[in-house]
Amino acid sequence: MSGTLRTTASVSALAGVLMVSGCTSDKGTIAFAPSPSWTEVTTEPAWELDGYTVFGEVSSAGEVFILHALNAEDELVALGIEAETGERRWEYFATYSSTVAGVQFDIDTSGARAVFMQVTDLENSFSWPDIALLDVNSGAVQWRYYGGAVTAAPAFCGTDNEFVCFTSWLRGSGSDMEFQHIVLDAESGALVSTAVLQDPRRLETELFIDADGNLMRIDLDGVERWLTPVSDLFGSNDLSPDNGWGFELHEEGFYYGGLGLISATDEEGHYEADLSLGAVAAFDQETGESIWIEAGVTRCPVFGMSEEAPVRCRADATFTSVDEEGTFEGTMSIEGFDPVTGRSTWTWEAEGLGEALYTESDTVLQVTETVYLLALPSGKVLIDLSTGATSSAEGQVPLWCSEAETIRPGRLIHDDEDYNGRATVNRWPCDQNGAPTGEVVTVPEFAGPAIGDHFAWIDGERLHAVRIID
Repeated sequence: MSGTLRTTASVSALAGVLMVSGCTSDKGTIAFAPSPSWTEVTTEPAWELDGYTVFGEVSSAGEVFILHALNAEDELVALGIEAETGERRWEYFATYSSTVAGVQFDIDTSGARAVFMQVTDLENSFSWPDIALLDVNSGAVQWRYYGGAVTAAPAFCGTDNEFVCFTSWLRGSGSDMEFQHIVLDAESGALVSTAVLQDPRRLETELFIDADGNLMRIDLDGVERWLTPVSDLFGSNDLSPDNGWGFELHEEGFYYGGLGLISATDEEGHYEADLSLGAVAAFDQETGESIWIEAGVTRCPVFGMSEEAPVRCRADATFTSVDEEGTFEGTMSIEGFDPVTGRSTWTWEAEGLGEALYTESDTVLQVTETVYLLALPSGKVLIDLSTGATSSAEGQVPLWCSEAETIRPGRLIHDDEDYNGRATVNRWPCDQNGAPTGEVVTVPEFAGPAIGDHFAWIDGERLHAVRIID
C-alpha cells in the first residue's frame, strides 16, 4: 500500500483517522488503536490549605506536596505540605528573582530532594537569593549556594539528576549584559562548572541560544560542544526562538521540536504569520548535526509536543492577531510522528480545527495527558494524541477545565507590574460545557500530583486534596 494514508474527518459520527492494522505508507506505519479512554476513580474530600495563595504550580516529592505561595502578609514562601493531613511540614521565604515572567514557576524535585531560591534576608536578598537544596520530608536544608540575580530557576540536571543547574546575571546592562550558567554538585553544593552566555534562555537540557540567535550546546562541564545556525537545523530563515520554542531530549540522544515563526508585526502590534512556513526538526545532541527536517508544520497550539504524544500541525493558513484578537484563515491537520525518523504515523483533519486551536482555546478541553475533547462545527470529538484514535464525545466525559490567574506578591523585584506577575493555573472537574461538576473522578498528572492515595490540585488559588478510595 503506497502513499500517505489520510482521511478528512466528519465528526458528526465516529470519524477521523484512518486506522488500518499493519498498513505501511511512505510516511510510516499505521497501527490499529482503541478509542480514546481514561481511568475513573472514587474519591472523597481530604483537606484544603487555608491561609495561603498559591503562586505558580504544585509538585510533589517524598511525603509532601511542594509549592510557592503567598502567606497572610503577602510574602512569597516555599512550602512543604503533608500529603495525608494537609499540615505544613516546612516553610521558607523564597523569590522569583530575575526569572522570566510567563514561564512556569515551580519547585523542581528529585527523589526526596527539592531545590529552590531561598531568601535568607527579606530586605537584602529577595532579588539576590541563595540556591538551596533541602530534604523534603524533614525540611532540613542540606546546602546553599549564592545565586545572585537568577534568570533561570534551579533544576536538577544530569543523567541521574546528580547536578543542579541554573543561570544568573554576571555583568553589564542592556544589550551588553552577560550571564553565567552554573552547574553544582547536587550532593554537596560544590561548584562543578560555569559558562558565560549572552542570552540567559535555556531551551532544553544543555541547549542554549547565542547572541545571534544560533542554537548551541553547552555540556555540564561548561564546554561549548557545537553552535549551529537555526537555518541549518530547520532549513528555514523564518523561525526564531524569540517567537517561542518547544523541544524534547529523546532518550536516544537527540533533540526534536520547533521554534516560533518570525511574523510581520507593525507599529500598532498587528501580528501576521504564514503557518505554512513552519518546520519541525531533530538534531543530534553530541554533534548538532541534522537528523531530519519536516517543512510546512509547526508545534500545535494548546497540545504542544510531548514525549508521550509527539504531534505537529500542518497548516496552509495565516494567523493574524489584532489587539489580542486572533483570526485563523485556511486549513489545518494534526499528525502524529515518530521522533526517530520524523515520519508521520497518522493524520487527522476536521472543519474548524485551526480556529479551535488558534483562536478558541476554550473549545478544547483535556481529559488525560493525551486525550482531548474538541468542540468543532460538526460536533464534539475525542482524540487521543498518542495514537490518533478518535470517537464521538457522547455521554459523560470527565474533563478538567482551567483558567490562569496572574498573582503578584506584596514584595516586588521591579516597579513593572507585568514583571512581577506569575501565572497560577486554577483547575476544576467540569462537564462538556465547562460547568463545574464538583466531583473528582479522574486524577491526571496535568491537573495535579498524587502521593499515595492523595491527589492535589489548585483551584481558586488554593491547594485542594482528595483521598482516592478505589
